[in-house]
Order: sequence, then C-alpha cells, then structure tokens
Amino acid sequence: MEVLFEWLTETLIGALGRFIKRLCRPVEKRAIAWAKVITAASGESKLQGLFCLSPLYAVRYASKLETQRSEIQSVIWDFVGAAAVRNLEVARTYWLPHSPTKEEITKVIESSYDVFSSCKLLTITSQHPKSDGGINTCYVNGLVTYSDDQSWPLDAWLAKSGDVWKITGIRIGLPVVLAARERSKKKTFAAIGVGVLSSALIVLGFVIPNAVLILLGILVFIVSMWIVVRQSR
Repeated sequence: MEVLFEWLTETLIGALGRFIKRLCRPVEKRAIAWAKVITAASGESKLQGLFCLSPLYAVRYASKLETQRSEIQSVIWDFVGAAAVRNLEVARTYWLPHSPTKEEITKVIESSYDVFSSCKLLTITSQHPKSDGGINTCYVNGLVTYSDDQSWPLDAWLAKSGDVWKITGIRIGLPVVLAARERSKKKTFAAIGVGVLSSALIVLGFVIPNAVLILLGILVFIVSMWIVVRQSR
C-alpha cells in the first residue's frame, strides 16, 4: 500500500511539473520577445526603450519593427537580384547616393559576382535601428541561402532616405558552418586555457598548502572539461 501511495505521489508530482512547464513556456516566450523589443527600442533611443516597458506600446513597436524588417529585406534582396544579373544601374539605386561611390559599388559587384549569382533566399534574423539627429539608420544580421542549400551570414547597414531604406554597406561572410566551427574552436581554446589555470591553482594549493585553492582549481577544471567535451560534439 505504501509503495502504491509513493508511486501515485510521484506520478501526480510529475504530471503537475509537466503541466506547470507547459503553462510557463508561452509566458517565457512572450517575456523573451518583449525583452528583445525593449532592447531594439533602446538602441533606437532611450525614450523608445522606456515607452516599450508598457506592453501595449511594445506591441505597437514590435509591429513597426516587423514592417521595417520587411522593407529592409526587400531592399537587400532586390539589390542582390540586380547584382546577380549584373544590372549595375539598377543595383546602384538601392544604395545611398555617394555612400559608397558608383565605381566602388560596381567593383564590389564585379569582384563578388559568385556571392550574388546563386542566391535563392534571404532572411533577416535581427535588426538594430538607431535614430540620431533626425537620421534613421539600421544594422541587420541575416542569412543568405544558396541553390546548394548552403547558408552564409549577412551583415548590412542602411539609412533612411525620405521614406525609403538605402544600403550604406553590406557583407556576406563565411559559410555558417565554418563560422560556427571557428567560434567552437575559440571556445575550446579558451576552455583549455582555463584548464591550465585550474591545474596551476591545484598545484599552488598543495604547495602552500591551501584547501580553498585546491577546491577552486578542481571546480574550474571540471567546468573547463565540460566545455571542451560540449564543443567537440
């Protein structure tokens, strides 16, 4: 009877835990989305960030961000499309005049033609608007996907000319896989460095002797090895 009671208790607690988790997940997602809106608004101006502390204003500002993202994505995609067919005159219309010059834009298109030629999809993943002295600018991150399904990271800088966004700079970098490997490699090297530090703490702890240093060294070593294993997967 006691075993049955324990089983029922564990089952109920488990079910209650899963229910609470499911209930909290949507709230957590909304809270994260709200925090991202506040961050973006604060980048534009401190006053906008304060306004977005109000949920109603944050919803309104999020709608503005979505419209802005759609407009910017359209401008960049149209430029990439024009560059892909080497339509230099049309491609230059998507850039802010004299920033850079026509010759510089032409040089970029001609020297990086392969970067534009096989694009099939462009996605903006984050945007960072800014307003200063009546001048609206925006820096965006995104992905460019090619016909071979390889994705490359995108960085673009834009400024608003009248009611239209114009490009002031664009960079399509290393493949995402390679970029991820580079980040993973840096983290692994950092973890190895921390591992060396932990070994030094342990040795120093035995030499002094100092139990606190030994325990600290062991803790740092465990954490660094966990990072190395995690990054090597």
